[in-house]
Amino acid sequence: MENRIKELREQKKISQVCLATYVRCSQNMISKIELGISEPKAGLLLELSKYFNVSIDYLLMNSSYKHIQEVYGIIKNKDNDYYDFYQIFSKLTSEDKEFVLAMMNKLYKEKEV
Repeated sequence: MENRIKELREQKKISQVCLATYVRCSQNMISKIELGISEPKAGLLLELSKYFNVSIDYLLMNSSYKHIQEVYGIIKNKDNDYYDFYQIFSKLTSEDKEFVLAMMNKLYKEKEV
């Protein structure tokens, strides 16, 4: 993660002090994060994500996609069925999502036999 924070900060051409001011923490904390000595707590991670306009997954290096819109675009470009499914699925309640996933697993297992 330290490389992502430093890379994003340098792209914006701002100092650690300026970044710390924007996200309301100390310059020392930014330095520790960039050196890999410390990891930001959830609140600071959210502030960094908002400031750089990137996903938290991108900051944590769980994804190479900076913006969630990139992921949607990839899904949409690959297959409109997946995109349509995601658009509907994302609006369901947690209980309905669990039901849909259970049904999908059941169908998948039936196809394996």
